[in-house]
Amino acid sequence: TGTGSPTVILAPGLGGTTLSWAGTQRRLSALTEVIAYDRAGFGFSDPGPLPRTADAIHSDLRAMIKALDLRPPYILAGHSAGSYDVRMYASRYPDEVAGLVLVDPSSEEQTERFRVASEDFDKLNVMAAAMYRRCGEAAAAGKLKRDNPEYADCFALGYPDLSEPLTNAYKNMRLAPGLWQAWESEMASFGSESVPQMRAVRRPLGDIPLIVLTAKNIQMGPVKLPDDMDTKLRTIWFALHADLASLSTKGDRRMIESGHNIQVEHPQLVADAIAEVVQMARAT
Repeated sequence: TGTGSPTVILAPGLGGTTLSWAGTQRRLSALTEVIAYDRAGFGFSDPGPLPRTADAIHSDLRAMIKALDLRPPYILAGHSAGSYDVRMYASRYPDEVAGLVLVDPSSEEQTERFRVASEDFDKLNVMAAAMYRRCGEAAAAGKLKRDNPEYADCFALGYPDLSEPLTNAYKNMRLAPGLWQAWESEMASFGSESVPQMRAVRRPLGDIPLIVLTAKNIQMGPVKLPDDMDTKLRTIWFALHADLASLSTKGDRRMIESGHNIQVEHPQLVADAIAEVVQMARAT
């Protein structure tokens, strides 16, 4: 949507879709060209080959940019695990990137740091993976039904205020086995194969405009954690965000009163941060 340069590209988080960026994209479209995309297997995109590692996802992003014949430089914004996508792109093609906005981003160091902080951390990942597998097996067997209370957790709606057609489209997406396969694969790769891939490309980003938005009220697991464990993980999360901001001499980390999906809860705030980076890029 929109016209103008530099083009803004919006990368969703793990399990996220273009719908999570709808409010932000709408607000940015008066300023410049904005592109939101679904990774392979999610949203309106077909499944891609497994495993869904950081390298594989980056290759898809690169192919999309080439297929659309977009003119660099770009402003890249990534939410959560989507920060892997945009950071890898900025590291490999620094001349094509004019700025970054990381929305409550993930770090390749978090899994190891969380494990050291809590011996129960891996249980959270096992719990999440079991849900993806259960939903995927039900979808493959034709048992996943929108009106079946046994699978209500497979249809949890993460986006408020969607129109009825979009709500229906979102729920129908979750009937596809490929979505759950992609989700399980991305989750499994996130703390394993993707970690060395991200470490291999990490580099200082010079003076590129970089804003990191940190959610102060993030829930640190798929379920509410004991207070001591939550405090430990939250402290690590905040420190890792400060580390990501330090990749650029123009890095700026901002604490936001929000849950993890800042772009859903506060789309104007995220749009303003991206617009700020757009204006900084235009001024150079």
